[in-house]
Amino acid sequence: MSRFYSLMALAVIVALAIPTTAAAKDGKYTDKTGRFGIGYDESLASVGGLSARFQVAEAFGIQGIIAFDRIGVDVLNSSDSATASRTQNSAQFALRGDISLAVTRQASLGLVIGANIFRDSFSQEPANNTAGVENIDESQTRFAFEAGIKAEYHFTDWFSVHGEAGFVFAFVSRLTEISSLYTDAGANIDQVTNGTTTEVEGDNADGTVLRFGVGEAVGNFGFTFWF
Repeated sequence: MSRFYSLMALAVIVALAIPTTAAAKDGKYTDKTGRFGIGYDESLASVGGLSARFQVAEAFGIQGIIAFDRIGVDVLNSSDSATASRTQNSAQFALRGDISLAVTRQASLGLVIGANIFRDSFSQEPANNTAGVENIDESQTRFAFEAGIKAEYHFTDWFSVHGEAGFVFAFVSRLTEISSLYTDAGANIDQVTNGTTTEVEGDNADGTVLRFGVGEAVGNFGFTFWF
């Protein structure tokens, strides 16, 4: 997370260094009605990536967060000839609503509610007619739901930072899915590096995960540039 905090600090410095040219509505930086924002954010379920926001009304906005990983490798033998081709795709998407509970000229406190979708796929096939290489082609879709409190501070009419904390609820069908809810966003590369299927004996499960107070010690943070 240290890299993210450095990025956020840089964004704040840049925002404060550029003169404000837009006029806030009625002197309130918090009123972004009808405006679009773009920046970085991480959902409570650890979908971290590009954030796009639209403020439908002064007290309600919608947000989408998207992240994507793709890995494609050819496994080589001692003669540098390909024995297998492996491809992994991992896409994460969060759709959230933001309801304002209290606002001042530059700060707001709100309720955030959202759903997270995780789509993972992995394939492996023999290369150069290599014997003993298993054909694998599988995919899975997972969901997680979240709700929390969000505090946002608007340094200018076009730049804001926010932090949030709350809880995450998810259904799980594999034991390996539990660990993914307790780590930062990013692809699980075990299949690509080991060439094994996720359908392993002893991994099947049926249950739920409930987390409260999700985030670092001071919660999850993000920033938005408004247009």
